[in-house]
Amino acid sequence: MILFHITDIAGDTAILSGDELRHATKVLRVQQGDHIQMTDGHGMSYECQIQSISKREAVLQIMKKEAITQRIPRLHIAMALTKNMSRFEWFLEKAVEMGIERVTPLICDHSERKHFNAERCRKKVISAATQSLKYHFPTLDELRPLQEILDEATPENTLVAHYQPEQIHLADQLHKDGSYNILIGPEGDFSSKEMSQIKELKLPIVGLSPYRLRTETAGIMACSIFNSVNRSLK
Repeated sequence: MILFHITDIAGDTAILSGDELRHATKVLRVQQGDHIQMTDGHGMSYECQIQSISKREAVLQIMKKEAITQRIPRLHIAMALTKNMSRFEWFLEKAVEMGIERVTPLICDHSERKHFNAERCRKKVISAATQSLKYHFPTLDELRPLQEILDEATPENTLVAHYQPEQIHLADQLHKDGSYNILIGPEGDFSSKEMSQIKELKLPIVGLSPYRLRTETAGIMACSIFNSVNRSLK
């Protein structure tokens, strides 16, 4: 099954355009009369039949629609941008495929990159979500300073990944069916000032591996461990 993202819906009619139209017509060679599966990214599934196709748009008739239940628990990773943006985009794609619910790009004291192309990254999210057949698209936040995240954090809902071989492993800190926010620092890790504040807030500090990981690898490891703890989830 191929899943397409659609935003232009009115009653029982939907309009497919832009990148999704090009993929449908140029790559998949769909034609008038074909049935395709659509989602709005907010949990709705639409089975549609193509009524007409032009260079600008395809007009679809919605034949069937269904609300898809969102999975619980949910994982939110707040992670510093990587110096090489392609590494962050790689993390974003894989994390979406693995079922992450929210990603917040961070600016930390040791961050070497302090801007990103939000529109480009949101396209990556949509592409990865439809490819992996997700009807609820993850939220990609705007770039935020670490301090804003810490102001919202509590020991009950937030874990901090930090490389120290003796740290409690993330898997031993997670509870099945629990939703979590996990903070991951930049290539130079969190600064001593940031770590002091994290400790003052009594946020649990966890390890992901006995080895030091790249930022984007740490993000994927956190997703993998979370999914392993909740491996019965669909």
